[in-house]
Amino acid sequence: MQRHETPPVDLFARAGADALALRIVLEECRLPYRSWDLDAADAPALPPGFPDALGPTLTAAIVDHDTGVHVFGAHAAMQYLAEKSGRLLPPDPDGKYAALSWLQWFAAADPTVATTLDALEAVLTDRPWLSGAYSVADVAAWAALHGRLESPDALAHRPTLRRWAEGLRHRGAVRRAVAR
Repeated sequence: MQRHETPPVDLFARAGADALALRIVLEECRLPYRSWDLDAADAPALPPGFPDALGPTLTAAIVDHDTGVHVFGAHAAMQYLAEKSGRLLPPDPDGKYAALSWLQWFAAADPTVATTLDALEAVLTDRPWLSGAYSVADVAAWAALHGRLESPDALAHRPTLRRWAEGLRHRGAVRRAVAR
């Protein structure tokens, strides 16, 4: 890895679940980063390498200064960072694609709908994490559900989901990302 005076990864994100998920992934992957709030008055423009049309609709993007790679979209960026670091994706193909399938499923799911919580409760009944091993899928799901999981009603009849959410909330990387 190249040495930089500034962190090698720049995170550009609007406040919300995508920003939280990417900060957690960066913390879990132990990758130094700078974070830029796209809605802040002093937010820098997206660097060259991103299409200009992305600006108004973009929720998250990263620039990896080590490799020169630019990635837009929180879930694509999460996958990139996991692959770069060798963390948060199981090494076996079945586990890796299970994690990526759950990551994509959650990108399309509505975290405010009870059926989403019920689906997570069901799959977590026989495993500790969505793909069997802790992965980007768990991070994305937890970040999207974070506010909802604080409500006692959301977890009242979902003990497995409660266990899973507590397991994530107490991880050091999650606590650091939430604090940022």
